[in-house]
Amino acid sequence: MLRRRRVGQEWEYGFFHPLIHDVVYHSLLPEDRASLHEKTGIAMESMHSDHLDDYTDMLAHHYGNSDNIEKALHYLTLAGDKACELKSYWEALDYYGMAMKRAEVLTDEKRKKQVMVDLVLKRTIPPRHFLGCLEEDVEELERYLEWAEELGDVGKTGLFYMWLTFDTAEMGEHEKTMKYIKAYNEVVDEGQRSFWVPVNEAVIYRNQARYEDLISFCRNELAGPPVEQAEERRIANFQGMIKDAELIMGRISWNDALNVELELLDLYIKKSRSLTGSYACIGALYHDMGEWEKAIAEFEKALSMSPSLLWVKISTIPLGHAYCKTGQLGKGIGLLERWKAYTKRVGRGDLTVCEYCLPLAEGYLGQGDSDKAKFNVDEALQIARSKGLPLHEAQAYRILGEINAPNDFPSAESLFSRSLGIMQRIKARNEEGITELSWGRACQQHGEVDQARAHLTRAEEIFEELGTTRYLEWTREAIAELEDN
Repeated sequence: MLRRRRVGQEWEYGFFHPLIHDVVYHSLLPEDRASLHEKTGIAMESMHSDHLDDYTDMLAHHYGNSDNIEKALHYLTLAGDKACELKSYWEALDYYGMAMKRAEVLTDEKRKKQVMVDLVLKRTIPPRHFLGCLEEDVEELERYLEWAEELGDVGKTGLFYMWLTFDTAEMGEHEKTMKYIKAYNEVVDEGQRSFWVPVNEAVIYRNQARYEDLISFCRNELAGPPVEQAEERRIANFQGMIKDAELIMGRISWNDALNVELELLDLYIKKSRSLTGSYACIGALYHDMGEWEKAIAEFEKALSMSPSLLWVKISTIPLGHAYCKTGQLGKGIGLLERWKAYTKRVGRGDLTVCEYCLPLAEGYLGQGDSDKAKFNVDEALQIARSKGLPLHEAQAYRILGEINAPNDFPSAESLFSRSLGIMQRIKARNEEGITELSWGRACQQHGEVDQARAHLTRAEEIFEELGTTRYLEWTREAIAELEDN
């Protein structure tokens, strides 16, 4: 049953087959197994006392299966920390989860609550945030929030509220976000507050397409006192959201925004900073300008740097759309479907699902599969309505109009009209131009020349004003076709 082999200067013993190991292992009484695991752990600590870090995983395994709760908690937590350092986040979640199970048997209630609260925070950041497991994170944070409050540790209670504001804002759960922002501000003194909490409030304004409110809020925050050790990031976040809102509303040109991002990229290169965000932001600008090939190049650079799931989301959605727009339909749809499925599996939230559905609908429409296109756009529209996401709702109406246009032109016109009305209400100028272009093309296909010319002319005016170069070219090509015919 046993075999031995030399490893370096030592002999290693093992079973000939894993099944033999399993049979022998499970034939032992539970208390005998626990005792042997503890003895093995003690022996390993003695033999490798000068380099225990190399044996953290094995010590976590043996003590984790022993009756020595304190040692189990110690090594399981260390193994989770080590996995985080190596960015093995699923493994880290497992280790911390096993530690939580062992902590449940602690008889000292205060000690148990302290250990559990600490482990919940370790599972939140970085593991769940990098993996995008937001629904699960909210459920666990809410479950143990009362314990954090009972312990009276303002710092840790504040962290619970802060991460709840982040998760719920990213998921589009805006009422919950505001509830936790209020609770955070009541618990944490003004001078000790993290700038991420008002950033999450700004995310609500962005999601709800309240761009004027977003700009006003961000400017007010920038006028506040600086934040030690995080001032540069604070300024970058609020200025970035102001820039995005002004771009959507057509108050600054794409080229001006692009020049700012290129200057930032040069600065980050000189300072040896992470370039993931810069490449993704530059890619997003090229994408919205219709410069698909340039957008693809930037997003592919961003994704090559093993970013967190937040940057993966920011990059893969427009990247998949750009692939579809450049005729790489299989590649684009495949990328979007994979990440949509992952988003649902890990519980990233309906807001992100909606954001994958919209370009998927366009991709399937380009492929000629109107059923799958409609399935995705209907899913996006349902989420947009339930979450109060007017920009996404308007985009969904436009895509539905494009789906219906060949066979049901009156309903397509109604959908384009609804899309345009929302875009004008929220002042999303570039998106307004895209809807005018789609409506104009649909009119052109149905021989409604005067109506087509009116919509295309309005689209041309918008794209010319904003400097949306490629969309402007396509609009002028469509107008030229009208004149030729």
